[in-house]
Amino acid sequence: MTITIQPLSDHEKKLLRRAFKFRVIFAIIFLLPLFSGMILMFNETVDQFSTSTYDGMSFFSIALIVLVCFLVFKYVIPFFINSYKNTKETKKLIISTVVTNIEKQFYRGVRYVVETDYRRIDSYGISILDNIPIFLFAEVYIGMRIEIHCLENNKIDILRIKKV
Repeated sequence: MTITIQPLSDHEKKLLRRAFKFRVIFAIIFLLPLFSGMILMFNETVDQFSTSTYDGMSFFSIALIVLVCFLVFKYVIPFFINSYKNTKETKKLIISTVVTNIEKQFYRGVRYVVETDYRRIDSYGISILDNIPIFLFAEVYIGMRIEIHCLENNKIDILRIKKV
């Protein structure tokens, strides 16, 4: 296993910016209705408590709002902060490694978990931003040499995986 540090190309910086923009648009489309519903639910719950007409569903509403806020602050906000930090990166790691183990699982399609000398790559847990030429997990075999282009502090976004 060898690790090389190189500067990011303009194309790779553009890919990282595009991924961040796509994620923000996706969040606006799906999280805005969720937060609108949460605000309406919160207003209704406050009204019920202020007029003393609360019931068991009022407490369920409070628990649901707290749970959603907890999950947003624990997972969603750090994800977007890291995605934004990725757009400011200037260097990438190029890891030349060997596949040591492959697991093929059937879970809503075929899921591949590839273990290398460097790290574990879960096909459901990563996003390959530049997949040209296409890297197919179905063609991976034990002992295969691959080259992983990734950022140092990000295990989710992989710029490219190539066969060597």
